[in-house]
Amino acid sequence: MSIESQVKLGLKQYAETLQYPDKLDAAIGALITEGSQSSQRRIVLLARRPLLRIAIVAVSLFVFTGAAYASGWLYSLYSGSVSMQTAASAQLDLPEDIRAAVRSSWDEVRSGLQPGESAWVYNRQLADRKLPGVILITNPEAYPSLADWKQHVKSKYTAIKVPAMLPEGFVFTRGEMQSPISGTLDVEAGEQARKALEKKAIAGGQGMAWQHAAVAVPEQPGLLYSNDRGAQIELRYHLLPVEDKELHVELQRGGSAAAEKVSVWGHAAYFVSESSSLLSETGQMKDLSWLEQESGRTIIYTLSSASPDVSKADLLLIAEHME
Repeated sequence: MSIESQVKLGLKQYAETLQYPDKLDAAIGALITEGSQSSQRRIVLLARRPLLRIAIVAVSLFVFTGAAYASGWLYSLYSGSVSMQTAASAQLDLPEDIRAAVRSSWDEVRSGLQPGESAWVYNRQLADRKLPGVILITNPEAYPSLADWKQHVKSKYTAIKVPAMLPEGFVFTRGEMQSPISGTLDVEAGEQARKALEKKAIAGGQGMAWQHAAVAVPEQPGLLYSNDRGAQIELRYHLLPVEDKELHVELQRGGSAAAEKVSVWGHAAYFVSESSSLLSETGQMKDLSWLEQESGRTIIYTLSSASPDVSKADLLLIAEHME
């Protein structure tokens, strides 16, 4: 979701492999309901069923598990057995100085990584606000040739579509196979890194600490386009696993996020604008997301831009000319 937004593909849990006490669902449901109230609409979460698989995807960076956070419903999308639900939480809105400091630490660490390398980065400013204190930062290997990127991607993901038309002045910049900011499927490794880096930061009297990450970074292919004025548009593909059972995706956005329903080739889609995104140098972020199903596999398409010069119409132009 560049989104990242973001995004975050994160934790996949298989409910049918776990044993739950009979009263656990009711207790969890009560906590989630309490934390999910909105003055306008309440999020209705899918109840756990024996064959339900739950995927938590870091499209917009922050994904919360194990606790309830006050949030407001933004939108839901559906494709086959996949449902995607997005909410906005003011807890993700950071003061400008904190947002700038966190982004600066990420950029500094990434600049020291070799192409394809990843690192865990701990930020006390995030942890103090009960946000994920450790984030996986990657220096994605760049594909300066679109043909090379297509050959690599199509060998694995034959169903994805690429832009056939761009807004005036925009040209292809590079392709990537990982997102610069992401989650990890190895939740245990992330928690171990958080504990170790928190101790390291405290011992050194610093607000951040980092270490190289020896975990598999989920593939999130991406294409980047820019113009001569420095504006950039990013297209990310979040390829969900092939499922023969239900899959539920949960996303969190900042409290400033506002959503508008649109249509892309007959698919329900949502345009979201945000004024305080941690994924953006300026805080501004505009993105367009929709789901498509090809060969039994669901793909989340996300077009995004942090540039004030890029409009909803620009993103829709690209989305409506994919092949």
